[in-house]
Amino acid sequence: MMIYKEAKKYFYKTLLFIPLVGMIYVTILFGILFYIIPDIETSYSLGHIDKMKLLNKEGKKIVLLGGSNVGFGFNSNLIKEEFNEYTVINAGTRAGFGMRFSLKEISKKLKKDDILIIMPEYNHFSDDSKGYGGIDLLDIIKYRKSIKNITIREIYYCILNIKSYFLNQINSGISNKLYGKIFVYDRRGYNKNGDYIEHYKFPIINNLKGQVIFMKKIDNSILTFFYKEKIKLEKNGVIVFFFPPVLQNSSANLSIKTLKEIEKKMKNNKTPFSDKIENYYLEDKYFYDTIYHLNKEGAKIRTEKVIKKLKVLIDKE
Repeated sequence: MMIYKEAKKYFYKTLLFIPLVGMIYVTILFGILFYIIPDIETSYSLGHIDKMKLLNKEGKKIVLLGGSNVGFGFNSNLIKEEFNEYTVINAGTRAGFGMRFSLKEISKKLKKDDILIIMPEYNHFSDDSKGYGGIDLLDIIKYRKSIKNITIREIYYCILNIKSYFLNQINSGISNKLYGKIFVYDRRGYNKNGDYIEHYKFPIINNLKGQVIFMKKIDNSILTFFYKEKIKLEKNGVIVFFFPPVLQNSSANLSIKTLKEIEKKMKNNKTPFSDKIENYYLEDKYFYDTIYHLNKEGAKIRTEKVIKKLKVLIDKE
């Protein structure tokens, strides 16, 4: 009986001790994040903060949302010319923010008659990521001193990878000094609409080889999330469309089965892509430094494709 009581007492002490140690650990790590790791005000990720401010503008808006496939992928002025009654905002920044964070951030800023075009990267559908963000969110946490719209899972992942983030900040500090001399990712590279254009000044970095987009399993929870958010927005009078991301043609050819499965699941989820995914496979020559990042000419072609389809969709509304 005595052994049982001692074991029970030890169990409850342990139960209290583990979360206490966890809280202390998290407090120390966030102290390091806020007060020791250097601030880089020109960090590429902080373009997100500037884009959120753009959403405060009055009047009707067309908002483009996704990761860097969107940030690097549009000429928003062309959309404005066709739909001049709207303010056009490119809200795409990093795929590493995850679609859950990005969509929650933007949803409360949208109003009746706004148009939201969501273009997730294909990896957002992977069961490995489930559309959650990673260490890129540490820039947002550090800048805001807030974890608003960031999930417990994302905070946990950030904590595990804070060492990598520290090294990234050091590299970002070096890149900051090279801005304008060579191509670097930088907050200042976005134009007034949120399009990333800094790379237009520089030659394509390398000849990109096709990459296989592979996932063991397509995640159903991100599909459910998309559907629920779409319903909420539409109840508030926001018009929501899902478009496929742009993708390097050689990578698409290596990944047809996976891409088609995603397209099928989006349709079955009542959040279908508004256009065929193959319409957004572009020749390799239109990509800059990744299979998702377009150069100037590629951004123009992709924008024109979206405009053409958007005209048809708006006429049906």
